[in-house]
Amino acid sequence: MWTLQIVLLEFFCCKKSDFPIKYLGVPLHHTKLRKQDLHPVIDKIIKSIAGWRGRLLSYAGRLTLLKACLASIPIYLLSIIKFPRWAIDMINSHMGHFLWNNTENHHKYHLAHW
Repeated sequence: MWTLQIVLLEFFCCKKSDFPIKYLGVPLHHTKLRKQDLHPVIDKIIKSIAGWRGRLLSYAGRLTLLKACLASIPIYLLSIIKFPRWAIDMINSHMGHFLWNNTENHHKYHLAHW
């Protein structure tokens, strides 16, 4: 017996799935988003930072990379969903460490509040 759900799935050529799902790169959930739903965005930023060599760039070069590349990664999601405070703090922390060229073995004091 054909149900309406099966007919619609075949008509739109899509598959049935349960929440949480991703739609256009945005994690959707019927309740509040969890940490594991937002961690791929933060991991993407951290992975981008790890690929760059901050010590080989000038301060202006690091600032340009931050503004042009890293800041644009979460903008799409931030325009759709509200990020929790812990996620924003983690993103800002990693961006600040990259800007001021902090590494595990070499710590610099931030000259201004990020």
